[in-house]
Amino acid sequence: FRRVLFRSVEEPLSGWRFVILAQLIPGLILSLGGLLMPRSPRWLMSKGRCQEALATLVRVRGPEDNVRLELAQICREQENERASGKPSWGEFFSGDMLKLLCIGMSLQLTQQLCGMNAFMYDGPLIFARIFNSEHSGRIFTAVSGAVNIASTFPAILFVDKKGRRTMLMWSAATMGICSAVLAFVGELCFPLGLDIIADPICGDWAKWTATTSICVFIFGFGFGWGPVVWTYCAEMFPMKYRSKAVAATTDANWVGNVLIASLPPIMFQAWGFSCFWVFLGVNF
Repeated sequence: FRRVLFRSVEEPLSGWRFVILAQLIPGLILSLGGLLMPRSPRWLMSKGRCQEALATLVRVRGPEDNVRLELAQICREQENERASGKPSWGEFFSGDMLKLLCIGMSLQLTQQLCGMNAFMYDGPLIFARIFNSEHSGRIFTAVSGAVNIASTFPAILFVDKKGRRTMLMWSAATMGICSAVLAFVGELCFPLGLDIIADPICGDWAKWTATTSICVFIFGFGFGWGPVVWTYCAEMFPMKYRSKAVAATTDANWVGNVLIASLPPIMFQAWGFSCFWVFLGVNF
């Protein structure tokens, strides 16, 4: 372990060491940025630090905005929260709050199980099978990242115009159709499964049909279930329980992440491309 972790200076920096080293850059930026980040006005108001909350709003909104009105609204919301009593775990897990919590956790769990991270984790394996090349996985990483970035712009443009539910429905429909196409083409043209590198029996059109389906799937996730679920969960809970509820829904997201990291390799090994029928069902 020490030989691997603490390499000699003569050994070239490559592979997983370079990847981990690259992650230090955004981590350092986040750490330094945290020193400059202002405190939350709501938190400052909850601690009775009204002048600091006002100064933060002026700093964030600008001196030309009517920040005193926003500060008064925050103050009124907190007075209503105090009037409703202290938050309790019994109320958190009962009544309408429990219904909202179940909806939010289901959304976050389904966001993982829809199949996106199956591509993110096992996409290089799928691409290697499609293009009969062990090196095509690197291309997949670049292409999927570019498509994922591009797909966030429609989300920014239309999430308020079309609404959260509409974006989620169109996103799920897009991913479902792509899953069906990929499963059908995979069964027809790549019958040997994902662990055997061989040319498709249907010709080059099968490669590009499968590739297009994967890219459209990623695009469909990027404008809907990727960002909109987080927006939805951040809005749906009352302020009294929002911190706890968002934390609980995020836990559900990571539970789904563990499942989608563990199950697809087993499914790919056993069923090959037929496992995408499962993702069709989830998106349906």
